Amino acid sequence: MVLFGKWEFDPMELALPSLPVHIWQGCEDGIVPASLQKYISQRLGWIKYHEVPEGGHFLNVVPGFYNLLLKTILLQAAALIRL
Repeated sequence: MVLFGKWEFDPMELALPSLPVHIWQGCEDGIVPASLQKYISQRLGWIKYHEVPEGGHFLNVVPGFYNLLLKTILLQAAALIRL
C-alpha cells in the first residue's frame, strides 16, 4: 500500500521492481483522481493499472473486490512460478 505525501525521492524514477506492482483505482474516488493513477501507470509501464468502475476511495466496500484482487495476484504469481 502506498500513501501520497511529501517524499524524499521522485516516484517516477523508481527502477523496475523484482515483483509485480498493481494500482487499483476506484473510478468514483473523490480523494485520489483516476487521472493521477493513470498517469503514473503510463509513465511506469511495469505497473498494471486496474479500474474499479463502481469503486470510490475505499475499495474494501466494493462487493467482490477482495476476491478479484486475490485472484489477479495469485494467477500472476502462478504464471511467474511456471516461468
